[in-house]
Amino acid sequence: MSERADVQGEVQEANKATAVRFIHGFNEMMASEPGARQSRWTAARDVIFGGSIIAGTVIASPLLRRHYNRHGATDAEAAAGMPGDNLVKQPKLGYTRAITIDAPPHEVWPWLAQIGQGRGGLYSYDGLENLVGCDIHSADNVLAEHQDLNEGDIIRSGPDKFPCWMVMDIKAPRHLVLLGAGTPAQIAVPDVVDEIPAKDYAASTWQWQLLPRADETQTRLVVRQRLTFSPGQRLIWRLVEPVNFAMEHKMLEGLKARAEAHALFAEGDASVSRYDVTDTAVVGHPRDEVYAALVAELNGTTSWWLPHRATTVREGHSYDDAGAVADTVVRGRWAVPFTTMTMEVQPGELIRVHYVGGAFKGTGTWTFTDIDRRRTEVTYRWQTSPSGPLRRALARFLPVAKTHSTNMRTGFQQLTAFLDRKTEHCAGSATHSPPTSG
Repeated sequence: MSERADVQGEVQEANKATAVRFIHGFNEMMASEPGARQSRWTAARDVIFGGSIIAGTVIASPLLRRHYNRHGATDAEAAAGMPGDNLVKQPKLGYTRAITIDAPPHEVWPWLAQIGQGRGGLYSYDGLENLVGCDIHSADNVLAEHQDLNEGDIIRSGPDKFPCWMVMDIKAPRHLVLLGAGTPAQIAVPDVVDEIPAKDYAASTWQWQLLPRADETQTRLVVRQRLTFSPGQRLIWRLVEPVNFAMEHKMLEGLKARAEAHALFAEGDASVSRYDVTDTAVVGHPRDEVYAALVAELNGTTSWWLPHRATTVREGHSYDDAGAVADTVVRGRWAVPFTTMTMEVQPGELIRVHYVGGAFKGTGTWTFTDIDRRRTEVTYRWQTSPSGPLRRALARFLPVAKTHSTNMRTGFQQLTAFLDRKTEHCAGSATHSPPTSG
């Protein structure tokens, strides 16, 4: 029991330092250099938005508790047994949540297998976690070096004094069972108890199950926690419960977005290149100006492409943030909506997106190439196919590729006109500026 008490003491000391780390982390985040793995503005968004979600959930927890402990799960899923239930036989608190992912289990599993600090991250509010020193950086791609997960391995939530889990049971790509194991600095795996736990005892599972649906083209991802503890700890765990929901809900959404985008990309030419259209234009302005103008338009801060195209960034500070999710509507004879997720960015040179919702699935790639100091070649390669049986049927009779290219040419013309007007305005301002005294 003394070993568990030592671990509890370490965790309590870490919690006391949270406020100090929060302030230090915020100052460090705002001073970070551009090009870091997570931009300071994306981190700030995590802090503001994620913090607001957590605060609201905590305040409303007496009314929302049943909802967030069963979020997304059916009655059958909540009642069904799961691998790992035996590790906490008589839970005092717990939940079962679920989400449907449009990708088969073998495409979802790699994202789950690499979770953890120092690995693939947790796909949640990284900026919020890093304010308290977790040093989490969620990956936007599958990391081959973190796919070999075995029983007895440790999954961290942060550096040495943060909680960790031990892998208790694993069967790829069907289930992963983790058990709270103290901290990496002092691993302590609790015994399974059938009676009221003794003082300073806590045991918590983190159980994941991947159930195939729709001929294994979809996955039902179910996650469960079973928690027991010694008398006197109920209040602290009840306070942790709504915080856990807010962070884990974001994690499930993040895992879903990554797995779906990756599955679309992995399907290959047979499914994603019904249309393979490349449109190119030469814009008479330097590359950095062209890149900035296009990103500003895609962020919705300018409107030179309207009414033909309108984009709103839903997740992420900027369209050219890796992981940003954007909703777009292209207007013509019909309004065509779609959602993209930014997967690769080389600032000033390339932006690659995956179409993850709406009318199309596939990829789109912007490239920006210097011709000389004053001219830039802009290219957009569109490799997609219509999503859904109705759109696929209609596409047989509609000039989709031709309409796409027409819209792109219009956009390139408006981009050139916008930059020309901007240059003329700057030149006019300089001409009419009063002379400086010498």
